[in-house]
Amino acid sequence: MKLANRLAIELRIKVTAPPVDAAANEALIKLLAEKLDCARGLVELVRGHKSRHKIGETLRVHAEEVFKKSR
Repeated sequence: MKLANRLAIELRIKVTAPPVDAAANEALIKLLAEKLDCARGLVELVRGHKSRHKIGETLRVHAEEVFKKSR
């Protein structure tokens, strides 16, 4: 798993977990929590649970901080 690159106001993230039984979603949440140095409970998928395009939310982490930590 790795943060691939930043696009305008979104991140393109690649995970290797298969999209079976929400494994890819859980891998994404875990990766974001690790990269943002925050608790897993502060990262949530808001939209796109069954789609390749997802919208996530981080509590107590501002967007600029997310972009800085994604480099």
